[in-house]
Amino acid sequence: MKQLTVDASIDVTNCEREPIHIPGSIQPHGVLFVLIEPAFTIVQVSENVADFFGCAAPTIINQGVEVILGQENAANLREAAQKDLHAVNILAFHLHSGEEVQRFEGLLHRIDGLLILELEPVHDDAPVASLELYNKIMQTTARLQKAVNLRELCQIGCEEIYAFSGFNHVMLYQFDEKWNGTVIAEAKQAGIESFLGLRFPASDIPSQARQLYLKNWLRVIADVKYQPSALIPATNPITGTPLDMSYCALRSVSPLHIEYMKNMGVTATLTISLIAGEALWGLLVCHHQTPTYPSHTTQYACELVGQIVSSFISGKEEYDHFMYEWKIKTMQGSLLGNLPKEENLVEGLVKYGKTMLELVNAKGLAIHVMDRYVTVGGVHRCVKVGLCPDEAAIQALVEWLSEQMVGNVFVTDALPEMYEPARQFKNVASGLLAISLSSDKTNYLLWFRPEAIQTTTWGGDPTKSVVQDKEGMRLHPRKSFEAWKETIHMTSLPWQQSERDAAVALRSVLMDMVTRDRIIKQRLRAWLHHD
Repeated sequence: MKQLTVDASIDVTNCEREPIHIPGSIQPHGVLFVLIEPAFTIVQVSENVADFFGCAAPTIINQGVEVILGQENAANLREAAQKDLHAVNILAFHLHSGEEVQRFEGLLHRIDGLLILELEPVHDDAPVASLELYNKIMQTTARLQKAVNLRELCQIGCEEIYAFSGFNHVMLYQFDEKWNGTVIAEAKQAGIESFLGLRFPASDIPSQARQLYLKNWLRVIADVKYQPSALIPATNPITGTPLDMSYCALRSVSPLHIEYMKNMGVTATLTISLIAGEALWGLLVCHHQTPTYPSHTTQYACELVGQIVSSFISGKEEYDHFMYEWKIKTMQGSLLGNLPKEENLVEGLVKYGKTMLELVNAKGLAIHVMDRYVTVGGVHRCVKVGLCPDEAAIQALVEWLSEQMVGNVFVTDALPEMYEPARQFKNVASGLLAISLSSDKTNYLLWFRPEAIQTTTWGGDPTKSVVQDKEGMRLHPRKSFEAWKETIHMTSLPWQQSERDAAVALRSVLMDMVTRDRIIKQRLRAWLHHD
């Protein structure tokens, strides 16, 4: 297997530049032909054509496809090529392979003015009847329709693919806004190591690989130990460039990904794209520890299940968002109804401290007040709920906020980057949501979130190693996938808009309470000093 050689200055961004769409070879469980129309002349073919049809690749270059398919099958191919290949691109053939007649399925597509024909032998001993497959798909669809939320949809999707595919480990992998992925659902055989909840860095699936997943619903790697079959000739004689194999099912696999799979202890994979709208949302990833080539019937069923799951994703996300907002509004309503009944603002906030934290999904809350109408004698007071910096650190932070804050709300998920002293307490306050309760910016509510390390577990060290050998510096995927906590310095989980809105709504009620208390105490002071 050819390795990717790099120089001493290389970093993981080199993976982003690996030309995985033009590998110049295929996986050898099928054979690939590049044809030009209208003569359907073979201008490129995979070297393993000899293994299937007994003819050396160079001997059929510039010959008509009839030399392989025969007249009748070639006529069927010509007829199919006149149709919309996006709608109809799978053909059935009975071809002579040695002394036997072998069933093949042909996958057909066009690119760069070339017609690509991929032939794969059919190994189904007992093909699933159309009615049986229809019933299975309908049962799966019914289960998916009953999913209440996104997590349940994803879990059912894993379970159904596990039942269909024959692979012993199925995971649903969701991308975040930075293309890191998290395993949020899983179905597996007993004894297989769980990856549920683990996070994987964006470099594991670089941008050009994600583009290919967006173009192809399904990708099969039957055996990582395969020997690639090269295209003959290596350069396409019509375009003068390597063949673009973006849409080829047999496309050979990146050497880096092969090593990655071996390091993970995986021999075969089936990957199904999950596409919401026009964006790659996630992947259904199937693993097996021995060579596995799923039947074409199985592949089609898995692809269809992936498409059904994809069609439900946006609706479930909207439902989950609605339910989360409803939860926030319920807590908000409770606070707005109960806090005005409290005689003392600070004591009321402490009394409902747990709800105050849940309202914005924070770990700590500091109530900092200096208003003489809110505190006794007008002295400074700081009350803490949950995980917070110490009082001196909060006082210094408030002084900084009073100079930096524009408006009445301040939000950041990277406080130590903006306020250097926060590096000393980043473990409890890398994220800050603050609201001002006075025009002179002396009274605050401060919600804190810890570093993301507190909630992030990676599937192995996400940093790929660079090793020195006799051929120079080489880039290799990591070898360990055991749970590993990375220090994500000085950032917290981001604050959602609904959480910000809840804090703003709460501020309105609290300002009314401050005004009420001020008026009451002003009247009390006037009465006490009345002559």
